[in-house]
Amino acid sequence: MQHRQLEVHWLSATDLLEFYKSGELTPTSVVESLLRRIENLNPLINAFTTINKFARLHAEYSTYRVNVGIARPLEGVPVAVKDLLDTDFLPTTYGSAIYRAHTPTRNSKVVQQLLDAGAIIIGKAATHEFAWGVTTDNPHFGPTRNPWDIRMVPGGSSGGSAAALAAGLAPLAIGTDTAGSIRIPSSLCGVTGLRPTHDTVSTEGVHALAPSLDAVGPMARTVADLRLLHCVLAPATMQTDRSERKLRVAAMPSFKRGARTERGGDAVGRALDSLAKNPQIEIVASPFDAPDLDPYELLSTIVLSEGLRTHTEAGTWPMKASDYGDDVRQRLEFAESLAPGAYTQALASRERFAETLKRSFNTVDALVGPIVNVSARKIEDRSAETETEFRSGVMREASPQSLTGLPSCAVPVGFSGGMPLGVQVTAGHGRDVDALQVAAAIEAELCEPQHPALPL
Repeated sequence: MQHRQLEVHWLSATDLLEFYKSGELTPTSVVESLLRRIENLNPLINAFTTINKFARLHAEYSTYRVNVGIARPLEGVPVAVKDLLDTDFLPTTYGSAIYRAHTPTRNSKVVQQLLDAGAIIIGKAATHEFAWGVTTDNPHFGPTRNPWDIRMVPGGSSGGSAAALAAGLAPLAIGTDTAGSIRIPSSLCGVTGLRPTHDTVSTEGVHALAPSLDAVGPMARTVADLRLLHCVLAPATMQTDRSERKLRVAAMPSFKRGARTERGGDAVGRALDSLAKNPQIEIVASPFDAPDLDPYELLSTIVLSEGLRTHTEAGTWPMKASDYGDDVRQRLEFAESLAPGAYTQALASRERFAETLKRSFNTVDALVGPIVNVSARKIEDRSAETETEFRSGVMREASPQSLTGLPSCAVPVGFSGGMPLGVQVTAGHGRDVDALQVAAAIEAELCEPQHPALPL
């Protein structure tokens, strides 16, 4: 097996299952190794807000099940779960001081799916406060750092999940994606992540941001591991009923003139060049011209409107306004100033935009586009100007998929300036399997195993 000479912490979930089956490794030994690594590295990276004190006990049970031949699909595989999903055995803070001491009375649906499949929740991964941001620079729990350069943000809001994967603290992770929160940190940390078809993975027991946009999805270091995890979360989207014809792939057009940078264009070029070599894929012309609207502006209006409603109905806004971090509090204040009718107008424009994008999949199977148009910013550079520029630079390309609910898979394509570079593969509604297949083809051509230089 190709990973045999690597340390346990860099093994894929797929390989771990094979090693468990052969008896060369046990869930107990793997969890013990990862907990030691987390103990040493988490103070530096801050990928986790809580470590599961029951992980060793769960690993012993998984080892027993493997030994007696009753292993489940994810038996003994450690998973980092974003601290936005309820766990009845660990605190769930939602990245907020308001919920610092909160332990739910029941698990979220996804957490229960993981446990039923034999996975071991290794800990709760850090999130931007209430998942409402793109840096995971949390004022209550401290900033999460990008393992490739600890001066930089990992992206967000699922930055803890991405950082845990990139630092070798877990082979699998769960994130959430409302406006790019799986895909953005996946790109900036050099890992893979899937925003699934909307409403195919349960959001029950997940703190809402914007309910019409929110999605829960898998994250991993390899596309094969994404597939493994997604088969547990949403097996219906993984059915393959396609004929033997080639997959038709095109470039995703830019939706705002001048917004796509050289960095974004370079990432797409690398991906399409790699796919052109694949005999199972046909590169075709883009099936449509971008409509005259800005998806990022539409998305921002919807998130602001639904986010304000979520926090108002939860009883935390404005009653506990002083307990919010500055950036989230300012977003809620701005949301209160939106013009009457702005939300309704944005929903109508969203519907028209979604129809245009979804029609394109009558003639193509997947669209390849950039995820972010800027490099990761320094954690300490928190100026309003820098934050606004960074926010639009990482969210703009992620907006179309969030608005339409189409599946989109982030996959690395190499490095630029020493930092990871990625693209997203978007497929038709319910065709998560197509997004993963094209992403796997890109990965096979472009992704040489590399890991950040960390002091351990």
